[in-house]
Amino acid sequence: MIYKFKLLSPEISDFYCDIEIKSNQTFYTLHNYIQYIVNYDISQLASFFLTNKNWEKQMQITLLDMADEENQNMVMDKTKIGDLVKEKGQKLLYVYDFFSERSFFIEMVSIRDDDNEHYPVCTASGGEVPEQIKLGDTSMNNIFEDDDEYSEVDDEKFDDMDHENIDDYDEFK
Repeated sequence: MIYKFKLLSPEISDFYCDIEIKSNQTFYTLHNYIQYIVNYDISQLASFFLTNKNWEKQMQITLLDMADEENQNMVMDKTKIGDLVKEKGQKLLYVYDFFSERSFFIEMVSIRDDDNEHYPVCTASGGEVPEQIKLGDTSMNNIFEDDDEYSEVDDEKFDDMDHENIDDYDEFK
């Protein structure tokens, strides 16, 4: 079977990407294709999540095997899409920026018979692709702006320190 998925971004309203993939291909193949089609750095971690109709996470499919004695997990390269996704309208999240919890919404929009073509394939796309990693304000210019406790350093308590190098600090020897 051929599954057609629509990717949407909650950040950029006009971004979309339609991907067709075989149901017997893995989530790893889908992951790699998404990374390729949006030109993201493939070395970054990512996960798929099966969700309910309200996009609430249900089951995670991880890029790396993170199972231990107590917890089992689904791994992208060992999990076929058709084993977990079975019906039109089923929803997934593809988290591509874990630090900022950014993701694509993915919905299966159609299922059709296999036509023996090469998959995956992008059948339609538009809009601006969201940045892969979004960093907040990393400048240190205003770090203490709203914190009166640290706005002025009291140098007097450091006046008795007259050490010229690290060797003068006996407590570190």
